[in-house]
Amino acid sequence: MNKIRYLKQTIKVVKDYPKKGVNFKDVSSLLKDPEAFKYAIDLMAEKIKDLNYDALAGQDVPALFGITLSYKLRKPFIMMNKRGTLPGQIIEKKFNTEYCVDEIEINPELVSPGQKVIVVGYLIATSGTAKAMAELVEKAGGEVIGFLYLIEQENFEFALSKPLYSVLKYED
Repeated sequence: MNKIRYLKQTIKVVKDYPKKGVNFKDVSSLLKDPEAFKYAIDLMAEKIKDLNYDALAGQDVPALFGITLSYKLRKPFIMMNKRGTLPGQIIEKKFNTEYCVDEIEINPELVSPGQKVIVVGYLIATSGTAKAMAELVEKAGGEVIGFLYLIEQENFEFALSKPLYSVLKYED
């Protein structure tokens, strides 16, 4: 069986959500299928197997893939959350998404100076969230060496400063 085709079949595409013209990729249906989730994690791990990095980083719920990869690859995971949800010293970043203006934060104590980090998520479209996470990691003293996403939304234009690795590509 073709794993890529299988994964695409398990991801529910919701037309015109959260606004008209956007085809939302709902990965909750993929998470319901243990075999599909295993394929997704294995294929994401395969994309970065030859890279030299120290940690993975991601944002709360979308970080589910990063947290699972961190377990599989035996690498630390640096959690970032929506504004106001982390205790202690934090640094924050506002950014634009395809839907709204948002804000995320990180505890800089979680990042070691010079630590090589891969930013992980489940879907990249306009890259606003990815860029914001990268800026936070770098402000905290880390070095972002790449971005790893399960889904790349190809019809959006984005420019990232480091390589993008993705498993699935969608044009709609």
